[in-house]
Amino acid sequence: MRLKFTVIFCVLSLFIFAQNQSIQFEKGSFSEILAKAKKENKIIFIDAYTTWCGPCKWMAKNIFTNDKVAAYYNSNFICAKIDMEKGEGVDIAKKYEVHCYPNLLFIDGDGKMVHRSAGASQEIDSYITLGETAKNTTINFASLENEYKVKNNRNSEFLSKYIDAIAMTCLPFDQVVDEYFMSIGNSEEEFFNTRTWKIFFSYMNDYTNSNFKKFLATQHEFEELYGSDSVSMKIKNTFMQSAEKILYSKDFKESTYEEFTKEVEAIQFSGKEVVIFNMKLSLLYKKENTNDIFDFALKNGKYMDEAQMNSISWDIFEKSDKKEHIDSAVKLMSELTKTETGKNWMYLDTYASLLYKSKNKRDAKKAAEDAIELAKKTGVSEDEYQSTVDLLKKINSL
Repeated sequence: MRLKFTVIFCVLSLFIFAQNQSIQFEKGSFSEILAKAKKENKIIFIDAYTTWCGPCKWMAKNIFTNDKVAAYYNSNFICAKIDMEKGEGVDIAKKYEVHCYPNLLFIDGDGKMVHRSAGASQEIDSYITLGETAKNTTINFASLENEYKVKNNRNSEFLSKYIDAIAMTCLPFDQVVDEYFMSIGNSEEEFFNTRTWKIFFSYMNDYTNSNFKKFLATQHEFEELYGSDSVSMKIKNTFMQSAEKILYSKDFKESTYEEFTKEVEAIQFSGKEVVIFNMKLSLLYKKENTNDIFDFALKNGKYMDEAQMNSISWDIFEKSDKKEHIDSAVKLMSELTKTETGKNWMYLDTYASLLYKSKNKRDAKKAAEDAIELAKKTGVSEDEYQSTVDLLKKINSL
């Protein structure tokens, strides 16, 4: 079974929210909402959503109907819920640079942006904190933006806070990151401090940036301070994100991608082999040749992480009838599911599926039964592992 990922937000409903009230959203036009906000001297809270946004729907169902959140927002704000792809929402999205969803906007009666944030959280109190921040004229987004654009504050500590704020909005922050490094100059103390490391780790994604190259040149010093695993992860992620940009650009050229791959191969950094493997694998996926994908992945299995092993093996189960592919995937998943971290019901499901495809009834049955037992033990819902139950029935009928 393939693991399912959600890019922006993954909901694991572990809490029961009190749901008797709801945020009361205004029904009028945006100009009417602005007028009401001005008359009542209140800030407008806008749930900027789209119909296709899953987290937006989850938030509408679980957050905006929470008693504490509803009472707070109904008392403190004029609330509006606006589809950013319909009617007035299209112009509102352009005006306030709404680039991702969900986007939570706080606007004053004159239409000026006061505060903003993007994404959804399961923590009820985070929405109260968000509202309180919006009302606080010393720490809200507008005050930070004014400090940067009007007062021209280029203090490194301030810039760090401003970068954090921008990153929570889906607005671009690369220029401010560059200005942060300009502000610290040649200070080794500031270059290696935790604030700079956080900026490297969270916000530096361009391998061509001179500051990233300086980071690469001093990676061993950062490893001593912050651990080799986190430094290695950052370097690998930066190169992979850069590769993805080239790979899925509108004017993609394979020769450009291959030149980039060679450039990365020439750079010394820990974990380089894994990065090169993933870059070459990504190119094969781009070319959509499943035989080449499977041949390359299985030949270089030592460079795959557990999720990749499972994903490749599941693709082989679904798309390949070549015996060597199936046999290699069976061996790969057999070894994975024997490890402590590989004891995952979905991995066992993949293993059972491959064994079923290879007509190994005895081992397939055991793997499927183990998958179901582990799913139950770890609190997985019956709906989720129903496919494994159905698989077991097929195995038993062999």
